[in-house]
Amino acid sequence: MSHSTTRPHHQRGLSLVDLAIVLAITAVLLGQALPVLGQLVRLQALRGAAAELEADLQLARSQAVLQNRPLRISLGGGAAEAGRYSCYMLHTGPADACQCGDTEAPRCTAPAVLVRAVALDPQRLGGLHSGVQSVLADPMLGTLTPTITLRLATADGSASVRLVANVLGRVRACADAAPVAGFKPCT
Repeated sequence: MSHSTTRPHHQRGLSLVDLAIVLAITAVLLGQALPVLGQLVRLQALRGAAAELEADLQLARSQAVLQNRPLRISLGGGAAEAGRYSCYMLHTGPADACQCGDTEAPRCTAPAVLVRAVALDPQRLGGLHSGVQSVLADPMLGTLTPTITLRLATADGSASVRLVANVLGRVRACADAAPVAGFKPCT
């Protein structure tokens, strides 16, 4: 006689209930992680913009000396009357010879020449704040005048970096209220 033994059937894989539980846990974890990731992206944009602005202040000074001609960094766009700007330009000529804006391309009137223009991303940055709209890099003295304090902030205002350029062209950068990696707190 032959015996046929039946082995118990072992289920492999996940049931629909198991899958639903895994998806619910994943959704909760993603819901908690997304705001943190968004803040990390805004902070990285802030660090990058601050480093680029600091480099451009140094570039204006060194290029003025190298080319033996005055260069300017002028701020534009945004709510300029409130001291908030959305772009800046490195250019020759008078302070008001070049403009940049939120929707228009940077442009200069002759004899000014646009060397470089940078528009700030309004989705990540809340603009560039300053009480001075233009800084002159003097080729003979190697100076930046007037002394300028610039403040870059995230779009939500949760963090900001302050850059102070003195007459000799030295730029100091620090984090205002909230800590920003790579920047010492402002004192």
